[in-house]
Amino acid sequence: MKRTLKIAFPLLLLLLLFTLNVGHSQPSLEFRSIPDNFDIDDPKAVVAININYDDIEPERQLFHLFLPDTTGSYPLVVYIHGGGFTGGNPGTVFNNEDRRAEVKYFLSNGFAYASIGYRVINDVGPDEEGVIKSLGDSKRALQFIRYYAEEFHIDPEKIASIGTSAGSGTGLWLGTRSDMADPNAEDPVLRESTRLCAVLAYGSQSTYDLYKWESQVYNDFDGQGTNYTLDSIANLLSFQRVSNFYGGLDSLYQITEEPRLIQYRQDVDMLYHMSDDDPPVYVYSRSPAVRPSDDLFHHSFHGREIYLGAIAAGLPDVKAYIPAQSINTTDGESGNEFLIRHVNACALSTSVSEELDGQLDQFNLYPNPAQGQVSIEWEGHQIKKVEVYTLAGQLLFNLGDTDSESLILETSALGRGIFIVKVADRKGKQLTKKLILN
Repeated sequence: MKRTLKIAFPLLLLLLLFTLNVGHSQPSLEFRSIPDNFDIDDPKAVVAININYDDIEPERQLFHLFLPDTTGSYPLVVYIHGGGFTGGNPGTVFNNEDRRAEVKYFLSNGFAYASIGYRVINDVGPDEEGVIKSLGDSKRALQFIRYYAEEFHIDPEKIASIGTSAGSGTGLWLGTRSDMADPNAEDPVLRESTRLCAVLAYGSQSTYDLYKWESQVYNDFDGQGTNYTLDSIANLLSFQRVSNFYGGLDSLYQITEEPRLIQYRQDVDMLYHMSDDDPPVYVYSRSPAVRPSDDLFHHSFHGREIYLGAIAAGLPDVKAYIPAQSINTTDGESGNEFLIRHVNACALSTSVSEELDGQLDQFNLYPNPAQGQVSIEWEGHQIKKVEVYTLAGQLLFNLGDTDSESLILETSALGRGIFIVKVADRKGKQLTKKLILN
């Protein structure tokens, strides 16, 4: 279960900073009028550009902040740019029509908007850190904004993320990881919470464990038992790029055998870290690609796995628009509307005792994958109801008033495919899991 630390009041942190004699300069802010091409009429709306949150590569470790006004405390949407972790920059917010429209939408709804940058993976020579470097920068940017929330006119308990491609994967990584605040860190910025109120993922990757792309995401991708393997991925991207992604490899063999890399893969695996205390997620995946090689990073299979993983983990609200997989559970709600709804209702603080009382509970569903009969067991729970849904959210059938800790589900009439099984007990607790029928 993830722990969400209550966000400290900035003045208290500043006093603590002085007491510990840790040097950390105030951010340099210069608010100016937003450029005319954003088509924002409100003269109170402003932008501050090139705010540095670290100084390792200051030309990349910066963000731009848009505010409805320089008074008040506003909920915040953090935009994280794409670029395959080898390119892109936060300045895209100024020259991309969709991003400008996004800024206008959120400002008009009383939200602040930040476009953040991060260090990228070397695409020419070797890289000794890999993708965790890029992910870690976005983490620090979020913590930096929280630390200086008062100066930035931000409500630190109401922050959500939007991203495209690698940026949306980063937002998903932040959303699914346990709170990465370090209460013992010498740098007070790193004591801040990393939790989010909601995540909007446009064309996201499902995980940065590339071995799972072979074993799960693209497993049997054509329905005829064909896998898209690590070797295929390395052939498409180049071995150097795969090597750099994990901070240096001598061979692909290391990915599945070397303890350091096994741990690295787990650290960057959003599917692994999903649990029922994660923020609500909106998945938007429009790639029409059929073969993995046609769109390796944005294939609809990534969107499908995020959706299925979030449903199975019991996230509080999961919306998905994945037309290539015939999945649309949005009920007409846009991603931006989804963020505003959840951020406005967000309360990030929980106590340790609440977390211990709410540790993740699961039911067993086996065999899975299966053919014919499937056993359902939920130890310590009297199962009241079992429902089976399609990926698109259509209820196929339900079993009511079973009143047992175990039962047999007959699936022969469902045919081949992927389904969602939802169980509920007598006390109203509900859990869901993915069921694969061969």
